[in-house]
Amino acid sequence: MDSSKYGDKDIDAMVASGSKAYGLKQYEEAADYFGQACELYAAENEQQDEPTLLFLYGRAIFETGVQKSEVLGGNGGRADGDEKAERNTAKAELAEPTAQSTINKSSTEKTNQGELFQFQNDFEDVSSGNESESDAKVGTGDNDANEDEFETAWQILDLSRSLFEKNLEAYVDVKGKNSVSRVNSSQPEYEDMKKLAECYDILGEVSLESENFAQAAADLQSALDLKNRLYDFSSTFISEAHYKLSLALEFHVMDPTSKKQSIEEMQLAINSVKERIRITQQDDSELVRDLETRLQDLKSSDEDLIKEKNRVLQGILGQTAEPPVAPSLSQSSGSPVVNDLTSMVRKKPDSAKESKRKANSEEIGSSKKPRI
Repeated sequence: MDSSKYGDKDIDAMVASGSKAYGLKQYEEAADYFGQACELYAAENEQQDEPTLLFLYGRAIFETGVQKSEVLGGNGGRADGDEKAERNTAKAELAEPTAQSTINKSSTEKTNQGELFQFQNDFEDVSSGNESESDAKVGTGDNDANEDEFETAWQILDLSRSLFEKNLEAYVDVKGKNSVSRVNSSQPEYEDMKKLAECYDILGEVSLESENFAQAAADLQSALDLKNRLYDFSSTFISEAHYKLSLALEFHVMDPTSKKQSIEEMQLAINSVKERIRITQQDDSELVRDLETRLQDLKSSDEDLIKEKNRVLQGILGQTAEPPVAPSLSQSSGSPVVNDLTSMVRKKPDSAKESKRKANSEEIGSSKKPRI
């Protein structure tokens, strides 16, 4: 039996090359290496897929799409550019590491556009010390190409997710309502559960970029549920998970309860950071202030929306209370008020994306094989 990690030294070499390219932010090159590794593994294992390889491949494709995005590159050209810029600026607030994790290594990658959450060391050691700012070049591909890469990344990552969950079925009820017990590093399911949590996390990132906020909230909630079983409340993984979920819920405007939940998640993120400060005695007051400012912004926008809804409701009730002398005139005067309310709501996610994860993993696996 080959002593290599994936049963073939050629696959190991491809993964090593892909990891190096990923660490240098050469994501498209990394995707090519990981894609070749996936294809070779399947060819040597009766077309069976390896979930970690799929994760590495899907994540690299996602980062390729982000890197090529004209919006993230500051070139504009889309009506929703301001919203994406707002989300990416918000995600930068927790990117600066505040404490060493006692369980897991994490790294934060800085780009010219801001800092995004990255946990690349969960899967492979990446040579991040040789990163160069010039490597973070943003492509000029059109938005359709980027969306296609996001779609491809999502499907590959979702297949990886299903395989990790299948691996865990022998140990735990991954998604069951009673799945709340802590799992430590000595338990056999620990590594797969850690990888599954990261897989959900990146799936949430993909859906955020694709503006499918309902799916993003669902996946980031799953990531948080798993991380709560793996890490202490003071862990950076927990504070970041609460923060990301708050972002997804904030933009999921079609759910009337999402803003309240977004506020709650932001408060939990703050509490997690404060608990870490208490334990480590490391000053991170600036981060706390930034998060508390954002929390106040969330509360203020929620209060403003409630006031606007009440104003509109009073206007509608006032219209219906008038004598029915000219109902057409009453309807005409009330219409602009309702339109003002709907104009406050951000762009509705594509309804077709809301039901994206209806196909099972077998359908995904058969319809979307790794591309080279």
